[in-house]
Amino acid sequence: MCGRFTLDPTIKFYERFKVSNRLDGLLPLYDIAPSQDVPIIIQNSPYRIVMMCWGLIPYWAKDERIGYNTINAKAETLTERPAYRGLLRSKRCIVPASGFYEWQDTREKKQPSYIHADAGEYFPLPDSMISG
Repeated sequence: MCGRFTLDPTIKFYERFKVSNRLDGLLPLYDIAPSQDVPIIIQNSPYRIVMMCWGLIPYWAKDERIGYNTINAKAETLTERPAYRGLLRSKRCIVPASGFYEWQDTREKKQPSYIHADAGEYFPLPDSMISG
């Protein structure tokens, strides 16, 4: 999955993820990039929605810009990579999305393809984790 994604929070958004709170003024976002604040769903029994920075900054990182490079974990190596290993058990969250972009190289330039759920539907980005 690429690092850029979209979110169009309609009324169905809160129903889909069964969150106990609402965020005032949550607007559609069409090109979410690492380092931007996005709504994240955390499990604090019940689920709650909070704003967090998109990216993962490992506890050992000396520069928070490393969070731009740690958004694309592979399930096959998740337990082996130091950046993810300790978070897998207890620091998970849901990053809701309406769609995301994958890029293809063409002769002239890179071309984005938009992969999305049905209109008005959402899906959680897989294996999302938070640091901190």
